[in-house]
Amino acid sequence: MKLENKSLVISVGIYGDKFQIDSLESLIKTYEYCKYAKKNDTVLSVFRSSNVYGLRNNQFKTFMAMRPQNPYRSLCIVDNDMIYDYRTIERLFEQDKDIIAPLMTNKKDSLIDWERPIIPMCAKVKNGVLTGVKPHELPNEPFQVDTVGFGFVLIKRRVLEAMKWPYVQGVITGDASFSDNGVCGEDFYFCLEAKKLGFEIWVDPTVNIMHFGGCPYGTFNFISANIEESAKRYEPKSVPELQPV
Repeated sequence: MKLENKSLVISVGIYGDKFQIDSLESLIKTYEYCKYAKKNDTVLSVFRSSNVYGLRNNQFKTFMAMRPQNPYRSLCIVDNDMIYDYRTIERLFEQDKDIIAPLMTNKKDSLIDWERPIIPMCAKVKNGVLTGVKPHELPNEPFQVDTVGFGFVLIKRRVLEAMKWPYVQGVITGDASFSDNGVCGEDFYFCLEAKKLGFEIWVDPTVNIMHFGGCPYGTFNFISANIEESAKRYEPKSVPELQPV
């Protein structure tokens, strides 16, 4: 199942008012590729908040309310500190999964820390506690997990149709080693609730994207009204082929 003829909302989460410069470039390239190169039914939706739970609930609620007579079928959530290839969404579409995310780096130095478990970017759960998966232990094809990070994730509409408000909440894992206070985020809660309803959560490790987090990096004042016009004029640079990690 490829990107063509798929109706898609790209929902951008912004913490504060700044975009990483390379993240903005990734977003513009992606939007241009989906809407103009692939002629896909694509819309960009932008949200700002300092509260991640309110942000995600607002993203999901808005997506579900858009175009009630001809609703969009898929939602791609992407945050303003992610760097990715503009074909990442299409690669995820090809896997045809309920919920699927690329492999995200840890924030440390913007590179994969090969000895540190990826939490919660891809995690298993045992007795309600997160357990890590190290990058070098991953398979080279999509695999199921219990939860993925929502810095970049593709979700089918039917998942949200089956879930109830609020879509996300905080959750206590019982193990503080994976967070400052033992509470895991909205992504962990959402994925576990979706699994209870029979939906599958997947990671595609052949698509590797960068999560810069709060590191000091060039920023850009983001004005959402200008994004579509910018995308029309944007001439993508040469991008290397996606490589398996």
